Amino acid sequence: MPGVLDGPGHVPTDADEAYAALIARLYALSRSGTHLGLGRIAQALVDLGHPEIGRPVVHVAGSNGKGSVCAFLSSILGAFGRKRVGLYTSPHLVSLTERVQIVEDAVARPVSRADLMAAIQRVEAVAPEFSDLTFFEVMTAAGLVCLSAGGSELDVIEAGLGARLDATRLVPADVAVLTDLSLEHTDYLGATIEAIAREEGEVMRPGRPLVCADGPPAAMNVVDRRAKALGVEVHRIGSAMTCETTAPGVYRFRLSVGTAGPGEVVTQGGVVTQGGVVTQGGVVTQAASGGQGARIRQVEREGVRRDARALRREQRIVEGIRLSLLGPHQQRNALLAAQAAVLIDPAVSDDAIREGLRRASWPGRMEVVMPTGLWRAPILLDGAHNAQGAEALAAALRADRARFAGPLHFVFAVMRDKDIAGMLAHLLPLAARFTVVSIGTARCADPSEVLALAEPGFRDRIELGGDLKQALSAASESAFADQGWVVAAGSLYLVGALRALLRT
Repeated sequence: MPGVLDGPGHVPTDADEAYAALIARLYALSRSGTHLGLGRIAQALVDLGHPEIGRPVVHVAGSNGKGSVCAFLSSILGAFGRKRVGLYTSPHLVSLTERVQIVEDAVARPVSRADLMAAIQRVEAVAPEFSDLTFFEVMTAAGLVCLSAGGSELDVIEAGLGARLDATRLVPADVAVLTDLSLEHTDYLGATIEAIAREEGEVMRPGRPLVCADGPPAAMNVVDRRAKALGVEVHRIGSAMTCETTAPGVYRFRLSVGTAGPGEVVTQGGVVTQGGVVTQGGVVTQAASGGQGARIRQVEREGVRRDARALRREQRIVEGIRLSLLGPHQQRNALLAAQAAVLIDPAVSDDAIREGLRRASWPGRMEVVMPTGLWRAPILLDGAHNAQGAEALAAALRADRARFAGPLHFVFAVMRDKDIAGMLAHLLPLAARFTVVSIGTARCADPSEVLALAEPGFRDRIELGGDLKQALSAASESAFADQGWVVAAGSLYLVGALRALLRT
């Protein structure tokens, strides 16, 4: 199993064997499937002494772009000077330690294997043999233990499946983020976009701001109704915040500062109200009262008294933004991250936003691997794990043909519960060759199933692959001969398997 031991040539030690045995028992939990609910993880967190509390949290949910938003956001906060920003994401690509990272100076580093092992053992100590906990619940509890023990000053937490019953839902979030929504995991989250929005929208907390991608009106109506019921201020792409291109690869972000309620913002010399509380530089000074247009008296900071009048939402403009992650869709993810950053810490500087977005790293998402060793053609790795992700990948390839020149030779694997036909409709027209493989997980679609779902006019481009290494090697040789690219997509599990393979 990838990531149990270190790289090629490593000689196993007793510690390696103990870690491998623990991880094998942990992976065995995943065979029982997904069991949504909060009772088990709630008790585990109580028994662990509540490692989830004591620091600010941004909680990120949605169908697509969650990980990229988390990577951008943690990088911004790290660049601003928070010494230690905790980052919890899923799934991992090669090693379990990737799920729990500490970000310092905009650089994310996974926790050590020893620290993760100790955290998992703490979870097992309060839940012998992991009791009835799921794989994700154990990892979430262990991840929070690692972040707490590692001295994180602020956590960025990615939800796993939905939000309402996801194990991460018990983290007391100060800011919530809802990324793009699409129809996936319908067995668990519902078969309509409205049902998906209801589940994912539970990332909201009463009276706390929500940063939200725009989306289908039916989904946004669900989100808005829930936000109104909870007293949540919504910052949405297109209304509260925008991204403009000022030069090739250079962007201007317009961000909203915050509100005190519907239509109420108090801004004066850096004073901002959020949820009816006047703050300056993150310091609470006085509760707002009297409704829209009321005067706020005796706003104090370091002995200075000011008056401020309620105004409508104020914008903050950040110029000269460049993104480290490829693809037009990353503009939206970066915008969500920047907006969340200024809400969780209004003092975040423009320089930190620029630096964090320029330096963020998120492997397996439009990741370029240049030719080396056995692999003679450049390789693009992208999860593109559902139809929306495949559409974004196709758009990115079309938008940057100067970079991705020449024929594209795909290596593709996909989980059978995805909209496979929809994914193929976006990717097959771009392919010179399309090799479908299986990566040996129970959820993975059989290559013959994928072939049957392709449009008849494109089936002659599809080949059914066997061994993953052989499929990658054949695609690499063909792409090298054509002066093209290998594009590996369809599943983060595929990307993880290929990244492990490329390391050998």
